[in-house]
Amino acid sequence: DQIYADEVPTMLLRYMCSLDGVGIWSATASEKMKIKGDDNNERDLETDITAYPPTLRQRLVNKYAGFTSSAAANHLLTFEEFCATYLTYWNIRSWNRELHSAIKAIPDISKPEFNTKLSEAITKFVDSAAVDADVNLVNLIRDNENIRATDAYIFSDNTITKAQFRDNNDEKYKKWLSDIKASLFDEIINIAAFMNKLPNVSRILANVATYMIMDDHEITDDWFITKRWNNQVLSKPFGRDIIRNGIMAYSVFQDWGNSPMTTSRPPVLLSAKSEAPARKRNC
Repeated sequence: DQIYADEVPTMLLRYMCSLDGVGIWSATASEKMKIKGDDNNERDLETDITAYPPTLRQRLVNKYAGFTSSAAANHLLTFEEFCATYLTYWNIRSWNRELHSAIKAIPDISKPEFNTKLSEAITKFVDSAAVDADVNLVNLIRDNENIRATDAYIFSDNTITKAQFRDNNDEKYKKWLSDIKASLFDEIINIAAFMNKLPNVSRILANVATYMIMDDHEITDDWFITKRWNNQVLSKPFGRDIIRNGIMAYSVFQDWGNSPMTTSRPPVLLSAKSEAPARKRNC
């Protein structure tokens, strides 16, 4: 597996489609994907981290896409997210500068100030009350301006309701907050280690011939594992759209490199009007 579409770190999902404030497509609107609700009506809705926030995608992909992964809280959905994951996992120059700086600011685990700095980074990312943290994870999910049209797909009485999430004293919200902060301690340590080694891996991939092939996690865990799974997912428009996006990203980032002559022209990942800074290729 070159990527794990169903096990994406929370902080990476939050930032990886933003190259220093500019989306990797430099688009004015997010992608739209079809989803069928409990009322059996099919809707074509914008699909991004505002519509479907990080940490709240498990019920979404199990119920509305039919997927069976049990680690899908941050499952990839859009073509942009799939592409951004490949870019992030292969090249440090593709990382969001704010995220990169935040991880670099955390000292080595052996330093006495490590726990303090790590806690500060987690608080800023999750629920800081500071003015410069108004786009933190809690505020993103709470949607205080009520602009989100996808609440029915991410909130529920069985998981957590939007009202509960907006209540600092609610037990479900407090448990969510505690669980997320605890998971981020391990996650950030792993991201830092990954980030430090990534330039070496990029150099190897740029200089060693590599034949790539799709495995299930490039799309989702258990992808096409049984006839029942196929029927369950392919009967749902949201499931079909996610599979389509994953296969298109595989075609660009893996299959195209296996046989480049079969592709008459390279895909364009950034528009000509992109404001993203110029980035060097791998060595």
